[in-house]
Parts: sequence; structure tokens; C-alpha cells
Amino acid sequence: MSVVRSRACETARALASRSLVETLDVVPRELLALHLATCGECARFAADTEAATHLLRREPLVATRVEVRGLRRPAPRRTVNAIAAAAAAALSLGLASLAGGSAGPLTQTAAPPPGRVVVVPVKLPIGQRLAEAEFAVGARSTRFGA
Repeated sequence: MSVVRSRACETARALASRSLVETLDVVPRELLALHLATCGECARFAADTEAATHLLRREPLVATRVEVRGLRRPAPRRTVNAIAAAAAAALSLGLASLAGGSAGPLTQTAAPPPGRVVVVPVKLPIGQRLAEAEFAVGARSTRFGA
């Protein structure tokens, strides 16, 4: 069953826990003292955690030896993503070659002869005109009442 605590109680419990490992500054220490004086449940929590901490710290340290074998570091996510991208690219190229793509991966177009300019028409949205239409020979300007 979950217990709903106020924000003040959560803050006080966090400060009580923190006070066991470091010295609190003046303001947090005073806020904790004020809250513990008015909230019995948080005062019990602070006393219980302090008692448990002192019991654990009073016991002598026990030397232990732990061997971990066969532990592998997982590959970094960046490496995994790069491998997945390379596999997807290889698969798509393989499928494209099986589909009869004899023209090669890219369609090549012949370059225009030197000195010749190729103009590709551009489809513009309705109501927009190319700027070059304003400067064409014999064009009549519709701006500024001309």
C-alpha cells in the first residue's frame, strides 16, 4: 500500500537522511528541526534511520573477496546503431541488385556541352512568379503603377 506524504515530509526525510552522511547548512538544519518538532511520523523516521546507521557503523568491517568472471561490457549504443545502419544499407543494396537494377545505383545524365546552359523549369505555387519574368525583354512591370 502506498503512502502519500506531503512535500514538507518528503523534504524533511531527505534532509534527515542527508544529515547522516554530511553536515547540513544552517537553513536546512533549522527547517529539519522545525519539521521534526511538529511531525511525529518524520521524527520517528529520523530517529530510526539514525539508530540503524549507528548500528551499522559500529560493527567492524569484514574483508571479503569477490571475483566476477565472464562479465562483458555491453557494446556502446553508438556502435550498435552503426552496425544496424550498415546492415540495413547492405540489405537494401542487395535487394536492389536482385530486383534487376542493371542501370547501376545512380542514374547518370549526360552533361550539357560547354558554353550551353540548361534551364530546368520550376513549378511554383499558385500566385508566385519567377524573378526572371520581371527582367525578360518586353516584360511589363506591374509594380509601382508602371
